Amino acid sequence: MSSSTTIYYLLKLGVIIFLLPFLYDFVYSIDFEGSFSTNFTKGVIIILFLIIFAIIILINNDNFNLFGFFLIFIASTYKILFFLFVEQDISTIPVYFLLLLVSIYFITKSNRKKRKQGIIY
Repeated sequence: MSSSTTIYYLLKLGVIIFLLPFLYDFVYSIDFEGSFSTNFTKGVIIILFLIIFAIIILINNDNFNLFGFFLIFIASTYKILFFLFVEQDISTIPVYFLLLLVSIYFITKSNRKKRKQGIIY
């Protein structure tokens, strides 16, 4: 196993760990005395999270750069907006801003690799 394969496994694990608090919010908010449609919708979202986790584990590295870090981009943007407008706490925004920038780097990594090889679409 090469070092880049090991790094990608760690990156995939990191993306899954980053998305787990979002899944926890849905699991924790299920109200057994609430309406069926609300709980059903939350159950479907939980199943979608599990499918996303399976896709992250099974996807190849180039597609992972696009898919996995697009999820990080969306989640970081959500957290930045959440902390700005709901929590009104700006102390954790720099961490999510850094994750936003790292996700942009990995999303554009495959394009830079193709451009170096002379493949232009």
